Amino acid sequence: AWAQQNAHVVVQGFEHSAHLAARDHSMADNVMWLREQNPGAKIVLWAHNNHVAKRSEAMGGELAKRLGKRFVVFGFASGHGTYRSRSKDVPAIAEFPLRTPVADSVEEACAAAGVPRFILDLRLSNDAASPAWFFNLPRPHRMIGAKEMVGRSQFQERTVGQEYNFLI
Repeated sequence: AWAQQNAHVVVQGFEHSAHLAARDHSMADNVMWLREQNPGAKIVLWAHNNHVAKRSEAMGGELAKRLGKRFVVFGFASGHGTYRSRSKDVPAIAEFPLRTPVADSVEEACAAAGVPRFILDLRLSNDAASPAWFFNLPRPHRMIGAKEMVGRSQFQERTVGQEYNFLI
Protein backbone atom coordinates (compact mmCIF):
# COMPACT_ATOMS: atom_id res chain seq x y z
CA ALA A 1 0.00 0.00 0.00
CA TRP A 2 2.84 2.39 0.86
CA ALA A 3 4.65 1.68 -2.42
CA GLN A 4 1.46 2.37 -4.38
CA GLN A 5 0.85 5.57 -2.43
CA ASN A 6 4.41 6.76 -3.00
CA ALA A 7 4.00 6.13 -6.73
CA HIS A 8 0.70 8.03 -6.60
CA VAL A 9 2.48 10.99 -4.94
CA VAL A 10 5.00 11.02 -7.82
CA VAL A 11 2.10 11.15 -10.31
CA GLN A 12 0.52 13.97 -8.28
CA GLY A 13 3.80 15.89 -8.53
CA PHE A 14 3.79 15.56 -12.31
CA GLU A 15 0.12 16.59 -12.46
CA HIS A 16 0.86 19.65 -10.35
CA SER A 17 3.85 20.58 -12.53
CA ALA A 18 1.69 20.25 -15.65
CA HIS A 19 -1.11 22.31 -14.02
CA LEU A 20 -3.50 19.35 -14.29
CA ALA A 21 -4.30 19.15 -10.59
CA ALA A 22 -4.31 21.51 -7.62
CA ARG A 23 -1.47 20.87 -5.18
CA ASP A 24 -3.60 21.49 -2.09
CA HIS A 25 -6.29 19.05 -3.24
CA SER A 26 -3.60 16.37 -3.66
CA MET A 27 -2.21 17.20 -0.23
CA ALA A 28 -5.67 16.73 1.30
CA ASP A 29 -6.08 13.40 -0.53
CA ASN A 30 -2.75 12.25 0.92
CA VAL A 31 -3.76 13.21 4.46
CA MET A 32 -7.02 11.30 4.02
CA TRP A 33 -5.06 8.28 2.75
CA LEU A 34 -2.91 8.38 5.90
CA ARG A 35 -6.06 8.57 7.99
CA GLU A 36 -7.51 5.51 6.23
CA GLN A 37 -4.32 3.58 6.99
CA ASN A 38 -4.66 4.47 10.68
CA PRO A 39 -8.36 4.32 11.60
CA GLY A 40 -9.12 6.03 14.89
CA ALA A 41 -5.71 7.68 15.13
CA LYS A 42 -5.29 11.40 15.60
CA ILE A 43 -3.06 13.19 13.11
CA VAL A 44 -0.99 16.31 13.73
CA LEU A 45 -0.18 17.97 10.44
CA TRP A 46 2.32 20.81 10.20
CA ALA A 47 2.15 22.98 7.09
CA HIS A 48 2.25 26.62 6.01
CA ASN A 49 -0.66 28.82 7.14
CA ASN A 50 -1.69 29.13 3.48
CA HIS A 51 -2.14 25.35 3.20
CA VAL A 52 -3.91 24.64 6.52
CA ALA A 53 -6.31 27.62 6.34
CA LYS A 54 -9.99 26.74 6.00
CA ARG A 55 -10.32 28.34 2.56
CA SER A 56 -11.99 26.45 -0.29
CA GLU A 57 -8.85 26.41 -2.47
CA ALA A 58 -6.56 25.29 0.39
CA MET A 59 -5.81 21.84 1.75
CA GLY A 60 -7.39 23.00 5.02
CA GLY A 61 -10.65 23.87 3.31
CA GLU A 62 -10.79 20.45 1.68
CA LEU A 63 -10.00 18.70 4.98
CA ALA A 64 -12.57 20.83 6.83
CA LYS A 65 -15.19 19.78 4.26
CA ARG A 66 -14.30 16.09 4.65
CA LEU A 67 -13.68 15.99 8.41
CA GLY A 68 -16.01 18.68 9.76
CA LYS A 69 -15.48 19.57 13.42
CA ARG A 70 -12.86 16.83 13.77
CA PHE A 71 -10.47 19.12 11.88
CA VAL A 72 -8.90 21.83 14.06
CA VAL A 73 -6.49 24.43 12.66
CA PHE A 74 -3.76 26.32 14.47
CA GLY A 75 -2.40 29.30 12.53
CA PHE A 76 0.83 31.10 13.37
CA ALA A 77 1.72 34.78 13.62
CA SER A 78 5.00 36.46 14.46
CA GLY A 79 5.67 40.12 15.10
CA HIS A 80 9.44 40.21 14.92
CA GLY A 81 12.50 38.08 14.30
CA THR A 82 13.78 36.29 11.24
CA TYR A 83 12.65 33.57 8.86
CA ARG A 84 14.53 31.04 6.77
CA SER A 85 13.71 30.76 3.10
CA ARG A 86 15.20 30.28 -0.34
CA SER A 87 17.19 33.26 -1.52
CA LYS A 88 16.13 34.84 -4.80
CA ASP A 89 19.80 35.39 -5.77
CA VAL A 90 21.41 32.10 -4.70
CA PRO A 91 19.73 28.68 -4.73
CA ALA A 92 20.26 28.21 -1.00
CA ILE A 93 18.39 28.62 2.25
CA ALA A 94 19.20 31.86 4.05
CA GLU A 95 17.91 33.92 6.96
CA PHE A 96 15.92 37.12 6.37
CA PRO A 97 14.37 39.72 8.71
CA LEU A 98 10.65 39.92 9.41
CA ARG A 99 9.34 43.38 8.63
CA THR A 100 7.68 45.42 11.35
CA PRO A 101 3.96 44.57 11.46
CA VAL A 102 1.84 46.91 9.37
CA ALA A 103 -0.93 49.02 10.91
CA ASP A 104 -4.13 47.17 11.89
CA SER A 105 -2.52 43.79 11.18
CA VAL A 106 -3.03 40.55 13.06
CA GLU A 107 0.59 40.73 14.21
CA GLU A 108 0.28 44.33 15.46
CA ALA A 109 -2.84 43.40 17.47
CA CYS A 110 -1.09 40.40 19.01
CA ALA A 111 1.94 42.52 19.95
CA ALA A 112 -0.38 45.08 21.58
CA ALA A 113 -1.51 42.37 24.02
CA GLY A 114 1.92 42.67 25.65
CA VAL A 115 2.23 38.91 26.06
CA PRO A 116 5.27 37.49 24.24
CA ARG A 117 3.77 34.06 23.43
CA PHE A 118 0.19 32.85 23.60
CA ILE A 119 -2.52 30.76 21.96
CA LEU A 120 -5.69 32.66 21.10
CA ASP A 121 -8.95 30.74 20.80
CA LEU A 122 -10.61 32.13 17.66
CA ARG A 123 -13.70 29.92 17.85
CA LEU A 124 -15.60 32.79 19.50
CA SER A 125 -14.61 35.33 16.86
CA ASN A 126 -18.14 35.43 15.43
CA ASP A 127 -19.41 36.91 18.72
CA ALA A 128 -19.09 40.72 18.51
CA ALA A 129 -18.78 40.84 22.33
CA SER A 130 -15.63 38.69 22.19
CA PRO A 131 -12.16 40.27 21.95
CA ALA A 132 -11.51 37.67 19.23
CA TRP A 133 -14.11 39.44 17.03
CA PHE A 134 -11.29 41.72 15.79
CA PHE A 135 -9.89 38.68 13.98
CA ASN A 136 -13.16 37.97 12.16
CA LEU A 137 -12.63 40.95 9.87
CA PRO A 138 -10.16 41.04 6.96
CA ARG A 139 -6.80 42.24 8.28
CA PRO A 140 -3.22 42.17 7.02
CA HIS A 141 -1.61 38.90 8.17
CA ARG A 142 2.00 37.90 7.60
CA MET A 143 2.37 35.28 4.84
CA ILE A 144 5.95 34.23 4.16
CA GLY A 145 6.34 31.74 1.35
CA ALA A 146 9.12 29.42 0.20
CA LYS A 147 11.12 32.29 -1.30
CA GLU A 148 12.56 35.39 0.30
CA MET A 149 10.14 38.29 0.73
CA VAL A 150 12.66 41.14 0.92
CA GLY A 151 11.38 44.10 -1.07
CA ARG A 152 7.88 42.57 -1.28
CA SER A 153 5.00 42.82 1.12
CA GLN A 154 5.02 40.11 3.75
CA PHE A 155 1.33 40.74 4.49
CA GLN A 156 -1.92 39.67 2.81
CA GLU A 157 -5.52 40.49 3.69
CA ARG A 158 -6.87 37.48 5.57
CA THR A 159 -9.74 36.73 7.94
CA VAL A 160 -7.92 34.58 10.46
CA GLY A 161 -11.04 34.07 12.61
CA GLN A 162 -12.55 32.08 9.75
CA GLU A 163 -9.34 30.41 8.55
CA TYR A 164 -8.06 29.06 11.89
CA ASN A 165 -9.55 27.80 15.14
CA PHE A 166 -6.56 29.00 17.17
CA LEU A 167 -3.78 31.51 16.58
CA ILE A 168 -0.33 30.93 18.06
